[in-house]
Amino acid sequence: MTVDKPLADRQPDEEPDAPAPSATVTTTAPWVSQMALERYGRRMRTGRKIYFAVIAAVILAVGAIVSVVWLGGEAAHTSLTTVASAPPSVALQTPPAAVREVWQSPDRTAVGTPYWGGTVVTYSTDSVRGRDASTGAITWSYTRTDRTVCQAIQNQGVTVAIFEHSGNCDEVTALDSGTGERRWTRTLDKAEQASQPVNGHPSISVTQFAIMVTTPSVIYALDPAGGLDRWVYHPKNCTIQGAVIGTDGALISQTCAHPDCAGLKFCGTGPQLLLRDASAGRNDDSKDNPDQIKWNLIGTTAVPASADKLISAVDPAARQLEVFNVAKGTTISHLDLSGGLGSTEAITAVATDRAELIWIAGTTYAVDVNGLAFLWTAPTTLAPTVTAKSGVQGGTPDLAASTIAAATSSGIALLDPATGEPNPIYPVGAPAAGSRVYPFGTGFVVAGSSTTVYR
Repeated sequence: MTVDKPLADRQPDEEPDAPAPSATVTTTAPWVSQMALERYGRRMRTGRKIYFAVIAAVILAVGAIVSVVWLGGEAAHTSLTTVASAPPSVALQTPPAAVREVWQSPDRTAVGTPYWGGTVVTYSTDSVRGRDASTGAITWSYTRTDRTVCQAIQNQGVTVAIFEHSGNCDEVTALDSGTGERRWTRTLDKAEQASQPVNGHPSISVTQFAIMVTTPSVIYALDPAGGLDRWVYHPKNCTIQGAVIGTDGALISQTCAHPDCAGLKFCGTGPQLLLRDASAGRNDDSKDNPDQIKWNLIGTTAVPASADKLISAVDPAARQLEVFNVAKGTTISHLDLSGGLGSTEAITAVATDRAELIWIAGTTYAVDVNGLAFLWTAPTTLAPTVTAKSGVQGGTPDLAASTIAAATSSGIALLDPATGEPNPIYPVGAPAAGSRVYPFGTGFVVAGSSTTVYR
């Protein structure tokens, strides 16, 4: 056992005993701790400065990127004005004995059926607009100051606007026809994982369930409701001359030079007229026929006219309308055309239950759906429209219970469904070239390079 000596008994140079293990002895002076805290504080302040400097740099970089995207992208050049509720629907009624102009706009009119409910859809150089059908007042508008409108289409309550970029009509925006609310956007530039751009200005063909965009190299059939491709047609080493789409398919004329036909049906060299399925996607259950072709008449130079119950094409050399069997492509008849041919690009067809109304260069031909004869012909300066008297849009109208309206050299005429005779005629002045007349409410919409409403 060790006993500490009393302090008085120790020798002068004798060191005191070490403290017991349980004792606590502080050997650091207060100023040492303070210096450590200050050093730590300085390190933290430096770290915070670096941290905030990095954050600031990141924010500036992001801001710069956003500014570039904003200034160069759609948002900086776009304005969209919508309406909470669409104008009241306008019911189709029997026109009065005389009509008068109630409003007019220099805007072009949308193709397809240019109205929906109580809205008429028009467009100008950079804007697409919905207008109150009763007054012409703008209810909604979509504008892109950095793009040009190539075409506007109204289809079953959806307005599809196609814009030009760098000379190509390939940027598409869809809006609600009644309110202007955005539905979808897309670019027409891809097919089968490879770039297939829509170069130049395409031709447009519209049915109830599809919008067909055609160029010499590719065809897009779009679903207007969602913007997806129903199908894409891109024949290699072929040039597409024309195409129309209808209830029974897409009738396409093309010329092919040395196509790769290995393992493929309906493939060949030279001019040809083919019928493609109207809705089946590419490669659907087919290895030797990925493009869903029903038949192909190789060597035929006829121009597509209709693809509904009546499949027909114009033979310019013979001045005949050729009618083909839907299932096999065999020829049903050759019908002599009494009028001129004009530009074959302007051929227009409208389907009804009893006849296909085909307009060719100033003459409307009512072709029996069996394709054996013309029911009647009528001189009309522009293509007619067929509207069910019930006012219900969609489906194949009953010819006898429909209103057939057409432009004449003196104004607007209603054609007798049985004879094609104009009765009555409304002498409102000749519509502008390229216009079509649509019965609407108690009057008409004259749709073309300008828009005029009569009632």
